[in-house]
Amino acid sequence: MDTKDVWQIEFRIDSFGDRPRNDQGVIVSHARAIRAAVTEAVLADQVGIDVVALGEHHQRLLERS
Repeated sequence: MDTKDVWQIEFRIDSFGDRPRNDQGVIVSHARAIRAAVTEAVLADQVGIDVVALGEHHQRLLERS
């Protein structure tokens, strides 16, 4: 079989700059949201995710950056 006939699957996760809520329902700080995104990206790399993509929003509830 020619290698160009082999399908490859790529696993990706993405985020568009959301700021999650903590256990009390309060939206977390920008710094905490960025740290959480980095922690998630490191874990994704460790478990074999091929791509971690971070986008950016300019809406009040979706502003990590």
